[in-house]
Amino acid sequence: MPPADRDWFDTLVGVASVFNTLVLTSLLVVMVPAVVAITRNLKQLRDLLDRAYSDLGPLTASANRIAANVEEISESVKDEVLQVKETVGQATRGLHNAVESTERRLRDLGALMDVAQGEAERIVLGTAAAAHSVRASASSALGDDDGEDLLDGDSPQRRSSRPQVRSRRKRAG
Repeated sequence: MPPADRDWFDTLVGVASVFNTLVLTSLLVVMVPAVVAITRNLKQLRDLLDRAYSDLGPLTASANRIAANVEEISESVKDEVLQVKETVGQATRGLHNAVESTERRLRDLGALMDVAQGEAERIVLGTAAAAHSVRASASSALGDDDGEDLLDGDSPQRRSSRPQVRSRRKRAG
């Protein structure tokens, strides 16, 4: 059979088919080594990641332990600070109570001193009045007019330190 006449469309389809075959073959020739290289690189990357994971494993564990220790220390410090704060608060309250108690005692002592001073003044005045009365009585019993000077306000320091007593002879005559 003789070849049939081909029209231009069949020729174009044939040329396109050959062109497609050449392009696919060249892509296959280029892509197979690229896929092999990518696969090899992926395996190397996986090995590198495995080594990094095994190297970073202890570091990660250490970091986790350090973080746990820091958290524990932080909690401990927080507890200690709360205890110190509580102790300072108790000490402050105790100090305030001591100051109030001391102030109260000082007021009580002041009141007691006022009462004691009043009593001492009363006793001293009573004793002075009794002493004046005794001197005046003694002076009048002895017939001395100087006793009246004492009653009029002469101080006993103006008189001599010795008592002046008249003898009986002078009084009789």
